[in-house]
Amino acid sequence: KDNPIWLEPEQVAARMIEDSQIFISLFRMNKPTIAVMRGPAAGSGLALATACDLRIVSETAFFKTSYASAGRCGEPGSAFLLQRLVGPAKAREFMLLDEKIDAATAHAYGLANKVFPDDALDAEAAKIAAKFANGPGMSYAGIKRNLNAAERLSFEDCVSTEAAQNARASMSHDGKEAGMAFMEKRAPAFRGY
Repeated sequence: KDNPIWLEPEQVAARMIEDSQIFISLFRMNKPTIAVMRGPAAGSGLALATACDLRIVSETAFFKTSYASAGRCGEPGSAFLLQRLVGPAKAREFMLLDEKIDAATAHAYGLANKVFPDDALDAEAAKIAAKFANGPGMSYAGIKRNLNAAERLSFEDCVSTEAAQNARASMSHDGKEAGMAFMEKRAPAFRGY
């Protein structure tokens, strides 16, 4: 009875929505998220990567939606996430043709942010993660809120949202520290608040 084949479509859909909460959590998280990828990213793995803010990949990484070839139409949210990264035309091409693309093509499409040789991937990804870990956490959270809001708000509403986020960030410890560091011609010592 627990076999999805014997469930009604509504029950299967409800399970899929429940399983997709990880994508929503990554997308909405107030900290920058990074997918570090070597080798294949297909189906759910690709959807998980598209929910992250950055995709740092090795030269041997490749991408395939795998939905059409598996007789499916995508993970819940995958069309939204893929379209926002590569645009509607490329998302349609990628999902409907279900072709494997290499790291260089993924980078050209906007799916991969940075491509590194296999032996340098971990070190380069660690540098980016360290930058985020040692950076202005409140500013990163505000940037993510602004970018997410820009997908659904009018320009005027985005101006208001960004002004509010900037006011909070500039009044935070890190905002004040950045101003002092600039005046004193030194690197800021961010604390994340």
